[in-house]
Amino acid sequence: MATPSDNDVPLNWSEIQEYTDDVKANGIRHFIRTYREHKNRPNDPLKWGDEVEYMIVRFDHANRKVQISLCGDEVWRKLTKAHKSPQTGVSFLWSKEYGSYMLESSPGKPYDGILSSCLDVEENMRNRRKEIQKHLKANNVVLTLTIFPRLGCPDSTNPVVKMSQPGSNLITHSTFLPDQTIINITRCRQLAEGLRQSRGSNATANIPIFRDVNTPSPFIEEFDNSSANQDARPDHVHLDSVGFAGGNCCIQCTLQAADIDEAKYLYDQLAVLCPIMLALTAASPIHRGYLVDTDTRWQAFAECLDDRTNEERGLNVNKQVARIHTPRVTSIRSYLTNDEPTLHDVPLEMNPRAFEMLNNAGVEKSISRHFSHLWVRKLLSLQRSMERSQTSITPQLGYEHFENIQTTNWQTVRFKPPPPDSDIGWRVEFRILEAQLSDFENAAFVVFVILLSRVILANKLDILVPISKIDENMRRAQFFSLLECYKDCGCFSAVGNNYNTMSGISKSSVDEIINGKNDHFVGFIPLISSYLDKSPIKTDARRKVQQYLDFISKKASGEIPTTAQKIRNFMTSHKDYKRDSIVSESMTYDFLMTCHQI
Repeated sequence: MATPSDNDVPLNWSEIQEYTDDVKANGIRHFIRTYREHKNRPNDPLKWGDEVEYMIVRFDHANRKVQISLCGDEVWRKLTKAHKSPQTGVSFLWSKEYGSYMLESSPGKPYDGILSSCLDVEENMRNRRKEIQKHLKANNVVLTLTIFPRLGCPDSTNPVVKMSQPGSNLITHSTFLPDQTIINITRCRQLAEGLRQSRGSNATANIPIFRDVNTPSPFIEEFDNSSANQDARPDHVHLDSVGFAGGNCCIQCTLQAADIDEAKYLYDQLAVLCPIMLALTAASPIHRGYLVDTDTRWQAFAECLDDRTNEERGLNVNKQVARIHTPRVTSIRSYLTNDEPTLHDVPLEMNPRAFEMLNNAGVEKSISRHFSHLWVRKLLSLQRSMERSQTSITPQLGYEHFENIQTTNWQTVRFKPPPPDSDIGWRVEFRILEAQLSDFENAAFVVFVILLSRVILANKLDILVPISKIDENMRRAQFFSLLECYKDCGCFSAVGNNYNTMSGISKSSVDEIINGKNDHFVGFIPLISSYLDKSPIKTDARRKVQQYLDFISKKASGEIPTTAQKIRNFMTSHKDYKRDSIVSESMTYDFLMTCHQI
């Protein structure tokens, strides 16, 4: 998340709605200008980078207790004090994140090429972690942990914030997470408020409980908050705040394509791979102090950021309200390179005004359809300095309005146009990776995704499947670690230059997709190895890349357990675990101490 200026005056919900149509139109006008200027832009070099999200925790060793440390803003100021811009030649860039215990970082400048940079990624990540740690107070530690196990439990913050104290939940109305866990940025606080106002109720997610021998049956929680009691479901862990989505950590990587056509092609192909990479990086088997029956953050992410009303979700029939079939967090809804109807087998709602503007401006149909769908979403945040009439829009303000809508659609991949006044080209952002515990693991997955993009281009692979199958695979990926699902983790098709492997679609395991399946599909690891054999890569870089490939190969085969499996095994074998699905303070302390040692 970019760190915006906090000098702007926030508009309230009703004021934001007054400007929604103008802001959306201004954002589309900006894109049309960008498209006309850059649609024929050729031969941009490969540049790429990663974004790592961190959380800061504080250990109380005397009491064997650990809490999230609400010091993100203070640490960010220390980190950025001497680093005002990328032009200073700094090694790292720092951003605030949604949680006041979080930070985001990226390399100070993009990596050039791929092979020459393979050795730099892990070291850069390691040095970023060290840089954060240098600015932390005693007993505070920085971790790359997807979800804090007891996020939302009593006394889980430092300093402790009681939910009963004044100002603890005026924004989110949450029963569990105090507003103090939101970073002090206008946009983030408006986002939390806007989602609640748009929905007409609190954020709501219910994650199935992991049932152990002493787990109550049925598992039912009772809360002081009547809305929480109403929204909670038996045998599920109830979440009621945007913080249970935005307060989690992930890894993202962005790559610059040679031109718009290559960006569209990579966007489509990488979207198909998102469920596989979500399964491989699964790291979230605990929510709000309970072991749950899923292994990823995806369900909580999608449901806690769902701002649709009951009518928009189709729960209450209202012919005056258009149905929106998916939340803001979802897999892609349309391909950019293939109009085949059998591939587009999911509903695609579109903003008619946005589509008309784009179509009339000569923007190609697939791109017009893509952005028109994003533009069905409500405007969630707006500051006074962004408020302008249609006739006084500056290029920079148009970009802000475009990004306002673009960046509040959290799809698995993002198609990113060139920003104004920049030499940056068309890009694709891969957004699905869950944060792993070590820099080696995070670097391995980032390098793998970038290498995979090169292999897709080099072999002209076409792995498109109907979008409904991507959705199905996303659901399956959440249960990747469960043995009954492990051998049947998705539908996949691969057809390409020299790799015409399947007619139609067949089910393949993650192992088969990554490592190959006899003559059925050669596998992505062998394809990458073949690509590297033909490339001028130095011995030390090849050795490091091979370590990454071996690691991912063993993840896919199950020889190395996923991070979620490791966490689940740690907790269920802990001496204090009572086989009741509860993750206690002592269990969390021991686990995060182990993470810190890693």
